[in-house]
Amino acid sequence: MNSHRYRIEYGPSALEDLDGLPARERAQILRKIERLEHGLHGNIKRLHEAEAAYRLRMGDYRILFDVESGVIMVRRIGNRKDVLTKTVQQTVVRSITRKREQIATLREELEDLNDYLDLVEARVRDEGHPRLTHAEVKKRYGLK
Repeated sequence: MNSHRYRIEYGPSALEDLDGLPARERAQILRKIERLEHGLHGNIKRLHEAEAAYRLRMGDYRILFDVESGVIMVRRIGNRKDVLTKTVQQTVVRSITRKREQIATLREELEDLNDYLDLVEARVRDEGHPRLTHAEVKKRYGLK
């Protein structure tokens, strides 16, 4: 893809993924990732529908990473069946969480608007009618 020199960094999710791999596969994957320092060469595909910008394929394993101004940030590493599914699930969960927060905010705003409309309606209905003090209301309902 290009012959740029990159620095490689790992996110916490990638480190957790590496911890769960067998030692042999982990060593192979790390060697494959190390080659990326010299440029984005190999079985790399730019991802369009996932959070990670690129995918490096190594047999049944996938390495998902972003490229940010000379830094390759490794985000996820795992079996092809699992890693893309987890990434998509995380994206969906974040999206759903954001939507729920937006809905909660809209519900609160709607409740405020309904309360305000009730207040305005009561002001109009009460206009021109006599008011009672708190003491008068307590007396009306037999409270001391």
